[in-house]
Amino acid sequence: MFNLRRYVAKPLVLFFWLITGLRLLAQDVEISGGVSEGKYPEPKPPRVLPNLPVVREISHPDKGRIIRMQRVEDPGYIKPEPKVAVQPGIDDEAFWASLSDEQKADIEAMDNALVFSLSATVVDHRATKLQWRHDGEIYEAWSNVDFNHLTGFTLFKLDGRYYDPYFGIGNVSSEIEGADIWPGKIPAFSTKEPTFILVEGDASDAAAIEGVEALHALYRVEHERLKTAYEKRKQARIERQRYLKANPPRPKDVRIQFWKRDAVKNTTEEESR
Repeated sequence: MFNLRRYVAKPLVLFFWLITGLRLLAQDVEISGGVSEGKYPEPKPPRVLPNLPVVREISHPDKGRIIRMQRVEDPGYIKPEPKVAVQPGIDDEAFWASLSDEQKADIEAMDNALVFSLSATVVDHRATKLQWRHDGEIYEAWSNVDFNHLTGFTLFKLDGRYYDPYFGIGNVSSEIEGADIWPGKIPAFSTKEPTFILVEGDASDAAAIEGVEALHALYRVEHERLKTAYEKRKQARIERQRYLKANPPRPKDVRIQFWKRDAVKNTTEEESR
């Protein structure tokens, strides 16, 4: 079968570098909100319920725990008046006037954020096959970046513009070469710098490849930080699995309290607990 990609891939790559290579050499990038290192939050302290007199209790076992239904005496809670909090909006003149020029520019940049999605298949943690759509057209590219590293954050900013990527990641081994899920042969990259080779799609459409370009620009600057954070998340998952295996969680008993109130009285703050 005639394979068009075999004959057009190299010209596409050359053209891509001619129009974008120089522009990506030096760019200002910033990850908003930091990068997750897989630290689990401290458990919240258990909620302390008031000791209400129990009128009647029904309990039954359920998968290793006890569920208790308790009718209690009316505690006489008074329903508070609802508080209506008026939050100033972006269009509120007083609120807008209170912002600094930097804050205003940041809000305007958020309005212009590029939201995009990708499918990423990582092979042996050494290359990633990317697939995405733009204006109904399918785009495919090979990246020499392990896209597992490009996780653990939500937004990033590049040269004043925000980017909000969404992508699903799968990992495969070269041992499955030839299987249905095999993404294809990894091309030879001419550089070790983070880059990608477009194998399907219009390389001259800057809007179509902007998100992918931005991710690689981010990785050029933050690759050590992103890689280190990924390794910490991976280690945290291993330690968490090890802990749960040694300390399997046990079902906790459940207590549900309710009470009866005459309709003529004020309604309760909590009708059930």
